[in-house]
Amino acid sequence: MVTYDEVLNQLNELKRDVLKYLYAEVVNRRYSVFNQMRSRISSVLSDINGLLSAKISETALGYLIEQYYLSSANAVGKKAVSFSYNDDTVSMTGLDGQTYDNPVFPQIQLTSDEINELLDNMKNVPAELRKGLCILRIKAADKSAMPREPDEEDTLYAYYLADAVWALEHHETDYGAVFGQDIIFKSYAYQTIDPLLGSLVDFKLKKVEAESLGMGWFYNESYEKYHVLIYADVKPTLFYCDASNEANERQTTAMFVLHIHNRLNVSGQIILQGMEIPLLANQHYLVLVGSELTGLRGYSVLIKKEASWG
Repeated sequence: MVTYDEVLNQLNELKRDVLKYLYAEVVNRRYSVFNQMRSRISSVLSDINGLLSAKISETALGYLIEQYYLSSANAVGKKAVSFSYNDDTVSMTGLDGQTYDNPVFPQIQLTSDEINELLDNMKNVPAELRKGLCILRIKAADKSAMPREPDEEDTLYAYYLADAVWALEHHETDYGAVFGQDIIFKSYAYQTIDPLLGSLVDFKLKKVEAESLGMGWFYNESYEKYHVLIYADVKPTLFYCDASNEANERQTTAMFVLHIHNRLNVSGQIILQGMEIPLLANQHYLVLVGSELTGLRGYSVLIKKEASWG
């Protein structure tokens, strides 16, 4: 005979089964449907992204091709030397004793003038390569204010190679005498490790010793000078001291010291071995690049004054 407890247990199990069906199974089914929908949506989005990427690449390539054909190219450097050759025939006796009219295979044959021109161009290779060491970059909008057309340009900037380059020369320069005043600059915090100069704020530049490379842009016939003139001291040794006591002297090295004359009313950048140094309009100034005195990789304009033709 069925007892009361057995009936109660059966009812409780039935209740749990009903609740499980009403809630747990419904949640499971909905979660399964959600996962399937999410998977499907992800698949669709993946397909769409692939198509969009392909379309974007296709559009960008088409735009670049269009710009290539519509943009005019600016010639840089000297045109190639044109070669000429003589296409003749020559009579030759074969192994069978017969004479044949054989062609002379074309060979590059330079005239004496062409050989001299080639040799002269080869001599100019070092100077031409040095022109690429330092490039002036200005905004495309300022191109009309420049003395000549750029060597290269894009939608943002115009680029100018040097018109003249002079050979490296060793020299010692007192830039204070060049600018007519002492060149005083601030020390950096990490220099306090130097017990002699650690408490100093102002340093004085005494002289610079280096191999110097001169470059000129935009020669002015009236003044017989260049509008832009840059002397780059390469890996210089700098001698500096306590501004109030020159006996407290130190020396250090740098990547460059740039002595710059810009007589143009145009500002821009000087691109030097991947570094960007400001080209200041109508300024005669001195820039220290890549030294412990400028934070190693930075630059510092040590002194500047208005440029003149004097």
